[in-house]
Amino acid sequence: MEYVSGNDSIPEPYGREKTAEKGFRLRGILLLSAVTGVFLLILFYTIMAMGYRGTYFPKTMVNGMDASGMSPEELAQAIIKKSDQYYLALIERDGKQEKIDGGKIDLRVEVRAENLAKILEKQDTALWIFRAGKRKEYQAEISVHYDETLLQKAIKELTCMDASQMKAPVSARTEYAKDSGYRIIPEIMGNQVKKKRLGQEIRKALALLQDTVKLEEKSCYEMPEVRESDERLKEKVRVLNQYLDMTVTYRFGDRKEVLDGAEISRWLRFGRDGKISANLKQIQQYVKGLADTYDTAYKSRNFKTSYGPVVRIHQGDYGFQIDQKKETEALEKIVLSGRSRAREPVYIQRAASRGAADYGDTYVEINLETQHLFLYKDGRRILDTDFVSGNLSKGYGTPCGIYGITYKQRNAVLKGADYRSKVSYWMPFNRGIGLHDASWRTKFGGDIYRHSGSHGCINLPPEKAKEIFRAIQKGTPVICYAMKVTKKQKKKAIS
Repeated sequence: MEYVSGNDSIPEPYGREKTAEKGFRLRGILLLSAVTGVFLLILFYTIMAMGYRGTYFPKTMVNGMDASGMSPEELAQAIIKKSDQYYLALIERDGKQEKIDGGKIDLRVEVRAENLAKILEKQDTALWIFRAGKRKEYQAEISVHYDETLLQKAIKELTCMDASQMKAPVSARTEYAKDSGYRIIPEIMGNQVKKKRLGQEIRKALALLQDTVKLEEKSCYEMPEVRESDERLKEKVRVLNQYLDMTVTYRFGDRKEVLDGAEISRWLRFGRDGKISANLKQIQQYVKGLADTYDTAYKSRNFKTSYGPVVRIHQGDYGFQIDQKKETEALEKIVLSGRSRAREPVYIQRAASRGAADYGDTYVEINLETQHLFLYKDGRRILDTDFVSGNLSKGYGTPCGIYGITYKQRNAVLKGADYRSKVSYWMPFNRGIGLHDASWRTKFGGDIYRHSGSHGCINLPPEKAKEIFRAIQKGTPVICYAMKVTKKQKKKAIS
Protein backbone atom coordinates (compact mmCIF):
# COMPACT_ATOMS: atom_id res chain seq x y z
CA MET A 1 0.00 0.00 0.00
CA GLU A 2 1.33 3.57 -0.84
CA TYR A 3 0.58 6.71 1.19
CA VAL A 4 0.68 10.35 -0.04
CA SER A 5 0.90 13.26 2.47
CA GLY A 6 1.02 17.17 2.33
CA ASN A 7 1.81 18.89 -0.90
CA ASP A 8 2.80 15.68 -2.42
CA SER A 9 -0.72 15.61 -3.76
CA ILE A 10 -0.30 19.06 -5.60
CA PRO A 11 1.26 19.08 -8.98
CA GLU A 12 4.73 20.71 -9.08
CA PRO A 13 4.08 23.45 -11.72
CA TYR A 14 1.14 24.85 -9.81
CA GLY A 15 3.19 25.32 -6.58
CA ARG A 16 5.86 27.39 -8.28
CA GLU A 17 3.24 29.79 -9.67
CA LYS A 18 1.84 30.47 -6.23
CA THR A 19 5.32 31.28 -4.75
CA ALA A 20 6.13 33.71 -7.57
CA GLU A 21 2.86 35.57 -7.04
CA LYS A 22 3.57 36.11 -3.36
CA GLY A 23 7.10 37.45 -4.08
CA PHE A 24 5.77 39.89 -6.62
CA ARG A 25 3.23 41.27 -4.17
CA LEU A 26 5.95 41.68 -1.48
CA ARG A 27 8.26 43.55 -3.84
CA GLY A 28 5.43 45.81 -4.83
CA ILE A 29 4.69 46.66 -1.22
CA LEU A 30 8.37 47.38 -0.51
CA LEU A 31 8.74 49.57 -3.58
CA LEU A 32 5.63 51.51 -2.71
CA SER A 33 6.90 52.02 0.83
CA ALA A 34 10.27 53.24 -0.42
CA VAL A 35 8.70 55.66 -2.90
CA THR A 36 6.37 56.91 -0.21
CA GLY A 37 9.30 57.35 2.22
CA VAL A 38 11.35 59.24 -0.29
CA PHE A 39 8.38 61.43 -1.13
CA LEU A 40 7.79 62.16 2.52
CA LEU A 41 11.46 62.98 3.05
CA ILE A 42 11.48 65.28 0.06
CA LEU A 43 8.30 66.86 1.31
CA PHE A 44 9.77 67.32 4.79
CA TYR A 45 13.06 68.68 3.40
CA THR A 46 11.16 71.05 1.14
CA ILE A 47 8.90 72.24 3.97
CA MET A 48 11.97 72.88 6.16
CA ALA A 49 13.76 74.68 3.33
CA MET A 50 10.68 76.81 2.74
CA GLY A 51 10.56 77.54 6.45
CA TYR A 52 14.16 78.79 6.48
CA ARG A 53 13.41 81.29 3.74
CA GLY A 54 12.09 83.60 6.38
CA THR A 55 14.02 82.53 9.47
CA TYR A 56 17.62 82.07 10.45
CA PHE A 57 19.33 78.69 10.59
CA PRO A 58 20.00 77.17 14.02
CA LYS A 59 23.23 78.40 15.64
CA THR A 60 23.10 81.68 13.75
CA MET A 61 24.56 84.54 15.80
CA VAL A 62 23.86 88.12 14.77
CA ASN A 63 25.77 90.83 16.61
CA GLY A 64 26.39 88.34 19.39
CA MET A 65 22.70 87.42 19.73
CA ASP A 66 21.28 83.96 19.03
CA ALA A 67 18.94 84.48 16.06
CA SER A 68 18.04 80.78 15.57
CA GLY A 69 14.53 80.40 14.11
CA MET A 70 13.82 84.15 14.21
CA SER A 71 12.61 86.29 11.36
CA PRO A 72 14.38 89.59 10.66
CA GLU A 73 11.47 91.45 12.29
CA GLU A 74 11.63 89.27 15.39
CA LEU A 75 15.38 89.70 15.57
CA ALA A 76 15.03 93.48 15.25
CA GLN A 77 12.64 93.53 18.20
CA ALA A 78 14.94 91.25 20.19
CA ILE A 79 17.90 93.57 19.58
CA ILE A 80 15.92 96.62 20.64
CA LYS A 81 14.69 94.77 23.73
CA LYS A 82 18.26 93.76 24.54
CA SER A 83 19.39 97.36 24.29
CA ASP A 84 16.96 98.37 27.02
CA GLN A 85 18.94 96.28 29.51
CA TYR A 86 22.26 96.39 27.73
CA TYR A 87 25.63 96.60 29.39
CA LEU A 88 29.11 96.00 28.05
CA ALA A 89 31.24 93.70 30.19
CA LEU A 90 34.99 94.38 30.31
CA ILE A 91 37.01 91.25 31.11
CA GLU A 92 40.33 92.33 32.61
CA ARG A 93 43.69 90.60 32.95
CA ASP A 94 43.60 90.08 36.69
CA GLY A 95 40.24 88.27 36.54
CA LYS A 96 38.15 91.27 37.50
CA GLN A 97 35.17 92.37 35.47
CA GLU A 98 33.73 95.83 35.07
CA LYS A 99 30.84 97.05 33.00
CA ILE A 100 29.55 100.06 31.15
CA ASP A 101 25.80 100.37 31.68
CA GLY A 102 23.94 101.38 28.54
CA GLY A 103 21.39 103.27 30.60
CA LYS A 104 24.06 105.49 32.12
CA ILE A 105 25.29 106.64 28.74
CA ASP A 106 21.79 107.12 27.26
CA LEU A 107 22.31 104.27 24.80
CA ARG A 108 19.62 103.96 22.10
CA VAL A 109 19.38 101.53 19.19
CA GLU A 110 17.74 101.78 15.78
CA VAL A 111 17.40 98.55 13.79
CA ARG A 112 16.10 98.21 10.26
CA ALA A 113 14.67 94.79 9.49
CA GLU A 114 15.81 95.04 5.87
CA ASN A 115 19.44 95.18 7.05
CA LEU A 116 18.88 92.01 9.03
CA ALA A 117 17.13 90.39 6.05
CA LYS A 118 20.35 90.66 4.07
CA ILE A 119 21.77 87.92 6.24
CA LEU A 120 19.00 85.57 5.09
CA GLU A 121 20.17 86.06 1.55
CA LYS A 122 23.46 84.43 2.52
CA GLN A 123 21.64 81.26 3.66
CA ASP A 124 21.45 78.50 1.03
CA THR A 125 18.09 77.01 2.02
CA ALA A 126 18.43 74.20 -0.50
CA LEU A 127 21.34 72.90 1.53
CA TRP A 128 19.85 73.67 4.92
CA ILE A 129 20.53 70.20 6.32
CA PHE A 130 24.28 70.70 5.74
CA ARG A 131 24.43 74.27 6.98
CA ALA A 132 21.94 74.42 9.81
CA GLY A 133 24.11 72.60 12.34
CA LYS A 134 27.12 74.86 11.91
CA ARG A 135 27.63 77.99 14.02
CA LYS A 136 27.74 81.14 11.93
CA GLU A 137 28.34 84.64 13.20
CA TYR A 138 27.26 87.81 11.42
CA GLN A 139 27.53 91.50 12.05
CA ALA A 140 24.51 93.45 10.97
CA GLU A 141 24.37 97.17 10.42
CA ILE A 142 22.52 98.75 13.31
CA SER A 143 22.51 102.32 14.54
CA VAL A 144 23.71 102.70 18.12
CA HIS A 145 23.53 106.14 19.71
CA TYR A 146 24.85 107.28 23.08
CA ASP A 147 25.96 110.41 24.87
CA GLU A 148 29.70 110.75 24.19
CA THR A 149 30.27 112.92 27.26
CA LEU A 150 28.62 110.35 29.50
CA LEU A 151 30.63 107.57 27.86
CA GLN A 152 33.90 109.41 28.45
CA LYS A 153 32.93 109.87 32.10
CA ALA A 154 32.04 106.17 32.43
CA ILE A 155 35.37 105.12 30.90
CA LYS A 156 37.30 107.51 33.12
CA GLU A 157 35.63 106.07 36.24
CA LEU A 158 36.64 102.49 35.43
CA THR A 159 38.99 101.01 38.02
CA CYS A 160 41.27 99.74 35.27
CA MET A 161 41.77 103.35 34.15
CA ASP A 162 42.93 104.49 37.61
CA ALA A 163 46.63 105.28 37.28
CA SER A 164 47.20 104.54 40.97
CA GLN A 165 45.98 100.98 40.42
CA MET A 166 48.08 100.35 37.33
CA LYS A 167 51.27 98.33 37.42
CA ALA A 168 53.61 98.86 34.50
CA PRO A 169 54.96 95.77 32.74
CA VAL A 170 58.53 94.72 33.50
CA SER A 171 60.60 92.98 30.85
CA ALA A 172 62.25 89.64 31.46
CA ARG A 173 65.84 90.18 32.52
CA THR A 174 68.99 88.45 33.63
CA GLU A 175 69.99 88.16 37.26
CA TYR A 176 73.27 87.07 38.79
CA ALA A 177 73.52 84.87 41.87
CA LYS A 178 76.91 84.04 43.34
CA ASP A 179 76.15 80.36 43.80
CA SER A 180 74.26 79.68 40.57
CA GLY A 181 75.40 82.24 38.00
CA TYR A 182 73.07 84.02 35.61
CA ARG A 183 69.44 83.07 35.07
CA ILE A 184 66.37 84.59 33.46
CA ILE A 185 63.87 86.41 35.65
CA PRO A 186 60.47 86.16 33.90
CA GLU A 187 58.62 89.25 32.76
CA ILE A 188 55.89 90.86 34.85
CA MET A 189 52.83 91.55 32.74
CA GLY A 190 51.34 94.22 34.98
CA ASN A 191 47.96 95.79 34.20
CA GLN A 192 48.82 99.11 32.60
CA VAL A 193 46.01 99.90 30.17
CA LYS A 194 46.49 101.56 26.81
CA LYS A 195 43.85 104.19 27.44
CA LYS A 196 43.36 105.26 23.85
CA ARG A 197 43.18 101.67 22.62
CA LEU A 198 40.64 100.67 25.27
CA GLY A 199 38.43 103.62 24.35
CA GLN A 200 38.51 102.56 20.70
CA GLU A 201 37.62 98.94 21.50
CA ILE A 202 34.74 100.01 23.77
CA ARG A 203 33.27 102.18 21.02
CA LYS A 204 33.60 99.35 18.48
CA ALA A 205 31.79 96.97 20.85
CA LEU A 206 29.01 99.49 21.53
CA ALA A 207 28.52 100.07 17.82
CA LEU A 208 27.85 96.34 17.36
CA LEU A 209 26.04 95.94 20.68
CA GLN A 210 28.51 93.26 21.71
CA ASP A 211 28.32 91.76 25.19
CA THR A 212 31.99 91.72 26.13
CA VAL A 213 35.39 93.17 25.46
CA LYS A 214 38.29 91.02 26.58
CA LEU A 215 41.09 93.48 27.18
CA GLU A 216 43.80 90.85 26.75
CA GLU A 217 42.50 89.66 23.38
CA LYS A 218 42.07 93.22 22.12
CA SER A 219 45.66 94.20 23.03
CA CYS A 220 44.51 96.85 25.48
CA TYR A 221 47.49 96.36 27.83
CA GLU A 222 51.02 97.63 27.63
CA MET A 223 53.30 94.66 27.08
CA PRO A 224 56.84 94.02 28.33
CA GLU A 225 59.41 94.55 25.60
CA VAL A 226 61.30 91.34 26.38
CA ARG A 227 59.67 88.00 27.22
CA GLU A 228 61.16 85.02 29.01
CA SER A 229 61.04 83.04 25.77
CA ASP A 230 63.17 85.60 23.90
CA GLU A 231 65.99 83.72 22.16
CA ARG A 232 68.40 86.63 22.47
CA LEU A 233 67.84 86.69 26.23
CA LYS A 234 68.57 82.97 26.42
CA GLU A 235 71.75 83.48 24.40
CA LYS A 236 72.75 86.33 26.69
CA VAL A 237 72.49 84.08 29.74
CA ARG A 238 74.52 81.39 28.01
CA VAL A 239 77.31 83.84 27.10
CA LEU A 240 77.33 85.52 30.50
CA ASN A 241 77.71 82.18 32.25
CA GLN A 242 80.67 81.41 30.00
CA TYR A 243 82.36 84.61 31.19
CA LEU A 244 82.00 83.70 34.87
CA ASP A 245 85.17 81.59 34.76
CA MET A 246 87.22 84.38 33.21
CA THR A 247 89.78 86.38 35.23
CA VAL A 248 92.24 89.17 34.47
CA THR A 249 94.99 89.29 37.11
CA TYR A 250 96.92 92.54 37.42
CA ARG A 251 100.30 92.37 39.13
CA PHE A 252 101.83 95.29 41.01
CA GLY A 253 105.00 93.90 42.51
CA ASP A 254 103.95 91.59 45.34
CA ARG A 255 100.39 92.84 45.16
CA LYS A 256 97.72 91.85 42.70
CA GLU A 257 94.21 92.78 41.64
CA VAL A 258 91.92 90.10 40.24
CA LEU A 259 89.17 91.19 37.89
CA ASP A 260 86.70 88.32 38.00
CA GLY A 261 84.07 87.11 35.56
CA ALA A 262 81.17 88.33 37.67
CA GLU A 263 82.43 91.91 37.29
CA ILE A 264 83.38 91.48 33.64
CA SER A 265 79.95 90.07 32.76
CA ARG A 266 78.32 93.27 34.04
CA TRP A 267 80.25 95.24 31.42
CA LEU A 268 78.92 93.27 28.48
CA ARG A 269 76.28 94.62 26.16
CA PHE A 270 74.26 92.61 23.66
CA GLY A 271 73.15 94.32 20.46
CA ARG A 272 69.98 93.51 18.56
CA ASP A 273 72.20 91.92 15.94
CA GLY A 274 73.49 89.48 18.55
CA LYS A 275 76.97 91.03 18.72
CA ILE A 276 78.67 91.51 22.07
CA SER A 277 80.31 94.78 23.08
CA ALA A 278 81.74 96.07 26.33
CA ASN A 279 80.70 99.18 28.22
CA LEU A 280 83.72 101.41 27.70
CA LYS A 281 82.76 103.77 30.52
CA GLN A 282 82.75 100.95 33.07
CA ILE A 283 86.14 99.75 31.84
CA GLN A 284 87.49 103.30 32.12
CA GLN A 285 86.22 103.52 35.69
CA TYR A 286 87.90 100.23 36.58
CA VAL A 287 91.24 101.31 35.09
CA LYS A 288 90.95 104.67 36.88
CA GLY A 289 90.43 102.75 40.11
CA LEU A 290 93.67 100.84 39.47
CA ALA A 291 95.48 104.13 38.82
CA ASP A 292 94.06 105.74 41.95
CA THR A 293 95.24 102.78 44.02
CA TYR A 294 98.59 101.90 42.47
CA ASP A 295 99.92 105.07 40.81
CA THR A 296 102.60 106.82 42.87
CA ALA A 297 103.39 109.76 40.57
CA TYR A 298 102.18 113.12 41.86
CA LYS A 299 101.42 111.57 45.25
CA SER A 300 102.85 112.39 48.65
CA ARG A 301 105.23 109.93 50.31
CA ASN A 302 107.61 109.66 53.22
CA PHE A 303 111.36 109.79 52.77
CA LYS A 304 113.97 108.85 55.33
CA THR A 305 116.74 111.39 55.04
CA SER A 306 120.47 110.84 55.43
CA TYR A 307 120.20 112.98 58.58
CA GLY A 308 117.87 110.54 60.29
CA PRO A 309 114.43 112.21 60.41
CA VAL A 310 111.68 111.35 57.91
CA VAL A 311 110.24 114.11 55.72
CA ARG A 312 107.03 114.21 53.72
CA ILE A 313 107.53 114.79 50.00
CA HIS A 314 104.37 116.36 48.57
CA GLN A 315 105.31 117.28 45.01
CA GLY A 316 106.89 115.75 41.95
CA ASP A 317 106.08 113.63 38.93
CA TYR A 318 108.28 110.68 39.79
CA GLY A 319 106.59 107.32 40.22
CA PHE A 320 104.37 104.78 38.54
CA GLN A 321 101.72 106.21 36.26
CA ILE A 322 99.31 103.99 34.33
CA ASP A 323 98.47 105.06 30.79
CA GLN A 324 94.72 104.94 31.38
CA LYS A 325 93.73 105.45 27.75
CA LYS A 326 95.91 102.66 26.40
CA GLU A 327 95.13 100.31 29.27
CA THR A 328 91.39 100.86 28.76
CA GLU A 329 91.77 99.93 25.09
CA ALA A 330 93.82 96.86 25.97
CA LEU A 331 91.41 95.69 28.66
CA GLU A 332 88.43 96.09 26.33
CA LYS A 333 90.07 93.71 23.84
CA ILE A 334 90.89 91.23 26.60
CA VAL A 335 87.31 91.30 27.88
CA LEU A 336 85.86 90.65 24.44
CA SER A 337 88.29 87.78 23.88
CA GLY A 338 86.78 85.91 26.83
CA ARG A 339 90.19 84.44 27.75
CA SER A 340 91.81 84.68 31.19
CA ARG A 341 95.28 86.14 31.58
CA ALA A 342 97.73 87.85 33.92
CA ARG A 343 99.24 91.19 32.97
CA GLU A 344 100.88 94.41 33.97
CA PRO A 345 99.09 97.58 32.91
CA VAL A 346 100.46 99.88 30.24
CA TYR A 347 102.51 102.61 31.97
CA ILE A 348 103.32 106.16 30.96
CA GLN A 349 106.25 105.91 33.34
CA ARG A 350 107.61 103.51 35.93
CA ALA A 351 109.38 103.94 39.24
CA ALA A 352 112.33 101.93 40.49
CA SER A 353 110.39 99.72 42.87
CA ARG A 354 106.89 98.57 43.77
CA GLY A 355 107.84 98.59 47.45
CA ALA A 356 106.94 101.22 50.02
CA ALA A 357 109.85 103.36 48.76
CA ASP A 358 109.16 103.41 45.04
CA TYR A 359 112.35 105.40 44.38
CA GLY A 360 114.37 102.29 45.20
CA ASP A 361 117.93 102.35 46.51
CA THR A 362 119.62 104.38 43.77
CA TYR A 363 118.81 108.08 43.96
CA VAL A 364 120.05 111.64 44.43
CA GLU A 365 119.10 113.27 47.76
CA ILE A 366 119.12 117.06 47.98
CA ASN A 367 118.54 119.05 51.17
CA LEU A 368 117.96 122.65 50.09
CA GLU A 369 118.25 123.89 53.67
CA THR A 370 121.74 122.49 54.23
CA GLN A 371 122.76 122.92 50.56
CA HIS A 372 124.14 119.40 50.56
CA LEU A 373 123.67 116.48 48.16
CA PHE A 374 123.98 112.73 48.67
CA LEU A 375 124.20 110.11 45.91
CA TYR A 376 123.18 106.53 46.67
CA LYS A 377 123.71 103.56 44.40
CA ASP A 378 122.32 100.12 45.24
CA GLY A 379 121.72 101.31 48.77
CA ARG A 380 125.29 102.56 49.35
CA ARG A 381 126.27 106.19 49.55
CA ILE A 382 128.94 106.79 46.94
CA LEU A 383 129.14 110.57 46.95
CA ASP A 384 128.12 113.72 48.79
CA THR A 385 128.84 117.37 48.07
CA ASP A 386 127.81 120.95 48.73
CA PHE A 387 125.98 122.82 46.00
CA VAL A 388 124.29 126.13 45.26
CA SER A 389 120.58 126.14 44.45
CA GLY A 390 118.12 128.80 43.27
CA ASN A 391 118.41 132.42 44.37
CA LEU A 392 115.78 133.02 47.04
CA SER A 393 116.09 136.83 46.98
CA LYS A 394 115.06 136.89 43.32
CA GLY A 395 112.33 134.31 43.61
CA TYR A 396 114.27 131.56 41.84
CA GLY A 397 114.15 129.11 44.70
CA THR A 398 114.53 125.46 43.69
CA PRO A 399 111.22 123.62 44.27
CA CYS A 400 110.96 120.62 46.55
CA GLY A 401 109.64 117.32 45.27
CA ILE A 402 110.65 114.00 43.75
CA TYR A 403 111.49 113.80 40.07
CA GLY A 404 113.30 111.55 37.61
CA ILE A 405 116.34 112.49 35.55
CA THR A 406 114.84 113.47 32.16
CA TYR A 407 118.04 112.81 30.18
CA LYS A 408 121.81 113.39 30.31
CA GLN A 409 123.80 115.65 27.97
CA ARG A 410 127.45 116.51 27.64
CA ASN A 411 128.56 120.05 26.76
CA ALA A 412 125.22 121.84 26.80
CA VAL A 413 124.46 125.55 26.63
CA LEU A 414 121.89 126.74 29.18
CA LYS A 415 119.97 129.80 28.05
CA GLY A 416 117.70 132.20 29.81
CA ALA A 417 116.39 135.75 29.46
CA ASP A 418 119.53 137.19 31.04
CA TYR A 419 122.09 134.42 30.84
CA ARG A 420 123.88 131.94 28.57
CA SER A 421 125.99 129.35 30.35
CA LYS A 422 128.12 126.55 28.95
CA VAL A 423 128.19 123.39 31.05
CA SER A 424 129.98 120.09 30.60
CA TYR A 425 127.44 117.90 32.38
CA TRP A 426 123.75 118.66 32.07
CA MET A 427 121.21 116.48 33.96
CA PRO A 428 117.70 118.04 33.95
CA PHE A 429 115.03 116.57 36.27
CA ASN A 430 112.24 119.16 36.69
CA ARG A 431 111.56 120.75 33.32
CA GLY A 432 114.32 123.41 32.96
CA ILE A 433 115.78 122.72 36.38
CA GLY A 434 118.65 120.27 36.60
CA LEU A 435 122.00 119.26 37.99
CA HIS A 436 125.10 120.66 36.27
CA ASP A 437 128.67 121.73 36.83
CA ALA A 438 129.30 125.42 37.65
CA SER A 439 132.92 126.14 36.77
CA TRP A 440 132.37 129.86 37.34
CA ARG A 441 131.87 129.30 41.07
CA THR A 442 134.68 128.90 43.55
CA LYS A 443 132.54 128.22 46.58
CA PHE A 444 129.51 125.98 47.24
CA GLY A 445 127.19 125.41 50.18
CA GLY A 446 126.37 127.68 53.08
CA ASP A 447 124.00 130.63 52.46
CA ILE A 448 125.26 131.55 49.00
CA TYR A 449 121.93 130.53 47.42
CA ARG A 450 119.95 133.09 49.39
CA HIS A 451 121.34 136.07 47.47
CA SER A 452 123.71 134.70 44.84
CA GLY A 453 122.03 131.49 43.88
CA SER A 454 121.18 130.09 40.48
CA HIS A 455 118.04 130.46 38.38
CA GLY A 456 116.79 127.28 40.03
CA CYS A 457 119.36 124.67 38.99
CA ILE A 458 121.65 122.76 41.32
CA ASN A 459 125.14 124.16 40.72
CA LEU A 460 127.81 121.55 41.46
CA PRO A 461 131.58 121.51 41.68
CA PRO A 462 132.80 120.28 38.26
CA GLU A 463 134.48 117.10 39.52
CA LYS A 464 131.41 116.14 41.54
CA ALA A 465 129.13 116.83 38.58
CA LYS A 466 131.32 114.53 36.48
CA GLU A 467 131.06 111.72 39.02
CA ILE A 468 127.31 112.09 39.33
CA PHE A 469 126.92 112.19 35.54
CA ARG A 470 128.73 108.85 35.26
CA ALA A 471 126.80 107.23 38.11
CA ILE A 472 123.19 108.07 37.23
CA GLN A 473 120.89 107.20 34.33
CA LYS A 474 117.75 108.55 32.75
CA GLY A 475 114.96 108.07 35.29
CA THR A 476 117.16 108.09 38.39
CA PRO A 477 115.10 109.72 41.18
CA VAL A 478 116.09 113.15 42.44
CA ILE A 479 114.58 113.90 45.85
CA CYS A 480 114.54 117.55 46.90
CA TYR A 481 113.44 118.72 50.34
CA ALA A 482 114.17 121.54 52.76
CA MET A 483 114.84 120.41 56.34
CA LYS A 484 116.72 122.15 59.08
CA VAL A 485 119.08 119.86 60.91
CA THR A 486 121.12 120.04 64.11
CA LYS A 487 124.89 120.17 64.04
CA LYS A 488 124.92 116.66 65.43
CA GLN A 489 122.64 115.39 62.64
CA LYS A 490 124.69 117.17 60.03
CA LYS A 491 127.94 115.84 61.36
CA LYS A 492 126.56 112.31 61.50
CA ALA A 493 125.25 112.49 57.92
CA ILE A 494 128.40 113.89 56.36
CA SER A 495 130.92 111.94 58.31
